[in-house]
Amino acid sequence: MGIYPQTTGSWMFTAGMAMATVILMRRLWRRPRHSRKEQPLARPTRDRPAGDLSQDVLRWQVEMHELARDLKGELDSKIRVFDALVRQAREERQKLEALLRDASLQERRRDSA
Repeated sequence: MGIYPQTTGSWMFTAGMAMATVILMRRLWRRPRHSRKEQPLARPTRDRPAGDLSQDVLRWQVEMHELARDLKGELDSKIRVFDALVRQAREERQKLEALLRDASLQERRRDSA
């Protein structure tokens, strides 16, 4: 019972995906959460005058846009890393498949000789 070339690529891809997930999750857990420890956002209250309310809402909107931009940047960088890992896994899979083909050809030659 040997390794079947049809399933080897699937297993390698799955292993690569699992490894990428573990690496990205470890980075996320180790990263300091300085942006989340900042002051909580000021929520508008009804006992303030309307002018103060509009300033609070504008400040809140600006903070939300900055947070969205930061999160988008993090996601974009993680997507780039993930794409690179997928590309690397595909290249390694192709190398392994070529080695398996070569090994099976050599085994056939040895059996026929």
